Amino acid sequence: MRPNRFTLLPRLLSLLLAALLAPEPPARAQAPEAKELLLDPLTVTATRTPRPVSTVGDSVEVFTRDRLELTLPGDFSDLLREGAGINMDQSGARGATASFRIRGSESNFGSVLLEGFKISTPDGDLFDFAHMPVEWLRGAEILRGPQSTLYGSDAASGVVNLLLDLGRPGEAPSFELGARLGSFSSSEETLKLKGGWEKGGYLATVSRVDGQGRFKNDGYYRTAALMAVDHFPGPTAKLRLISLGTPNRRA
Repeated sequence: MRPNRFTLLPRLLSLLLAALLAPEPPARAQAPEAKELLLDPLTVTATRTPRPVSTVGDSVEVFTRDRLELTLPGDFSDLLREGAGINMDQSGARGATASFRIRGSESNFGSVLLEGFKISTPDGDLFDFAHMPVEWLRGAEILRGPQSTLYGSDAASGVVNLLLDLGRPGEAPSFELGARLGSFSSSEETLKLKGGWEKGGYLATVSRVDGQGRFKNDGYYRTAALMAVDHFPGPTAKLRLISLGTPNRRA
């Protein structure tokens, strides 16, 4: 006997109702979403010992390598302008004397360090950042406030500590090459090599800057080269050799 449409309709309705009331299959387990872990940067300048910035009572600002790569400053004076409470004074176009003031103080009240060693003169002369490139830096620390007890009377307003991007013992050699072009026929080329061996590390950088400037006799030309070597003769001893040259001229 052939079923008619009146006998098929109840069956179709029952199948549709069963499909709607059927329990849902168990969902597949999903992997937890990865979260970015932000670590508290360390500072050495504030207490002369490595400590997280959040545990230091002084006002400290840390410029990391990531920040350098993000801002791409042409000179270190360009980087300092991004610091809180830092005023850069420059007597002209690029290549002119550039000094810094912390929290409105005089230029001779701020001390400049290189890996914790003072490179600014203690006789009150200002430190000129005009010819200092940034390709050899891995970062910097700015310590604001009176620090005379740690770094002498010329650190009454604060301290700027420059950090070298030296290779570590056992680090594989790495090579970086960069070039930039700008207005007024300006160009910049950089070359960087760093690495290490069993008991030391090294860093070598060379850069060239050429620019005609906006006005007559406003050009700036600079060749900078740095060579730094670390040697660890023992577990508590370190020898460091640094040589930096920045011949330049304005025309």
